[in-house]
Formats: sequence, structure tokens, C-alpha cells
Amino acid sequence: MEQNKPEFKLLLLLLLMISAIGAINWGLIGIWNFDLVLYFFSTKPVIIRSIYITIGIAGSILMLLLGKIQLNK
Repeated sequence: MEQNKPEFKLLLLLLLMISAIGAINWGLIGIWNFDLVLYFFSTKPVIIRSIYITIGIAGSILMLLLGKIQLNK
């Protein structure tokens, strides 16, 4: 997939947003011991697990793409 295609840019933006949500959640856990995902979905463990898996997959894909992404200077 070429970097200048709109599909790639949309995928990259989606992956970055999902990873940012995960980073914010980990920051909240580290600073205040407050899990935002658990707060919103405490009665639905399947959803919580799915969210964590999605964040992990997004971060893993970003790590694999890191060497291929050309950052604008």
C-alpha cells in the first residue's frame, strides 16, 4: 500500500487514534490508578478485552509500519 493513497492515510490515522486512546488510558492508570476503559465498560468483560486487543493490534501494526512511514519534514 502506497503512503500517498487516501486509504493508507486513513488507516494510519485510525491506528494512531486507537493507540493514542490506549496511551491516554495507561497514563491515567499510572498517574491516578484510574482505568478509563474499565470505568465505561465495567459490566462487559468481553468488550473490555476486545478494546485492549484492538489497541494492542493497532500498536503492533504501527510498530511494523514505523520503518516504512516517511514523515513529512
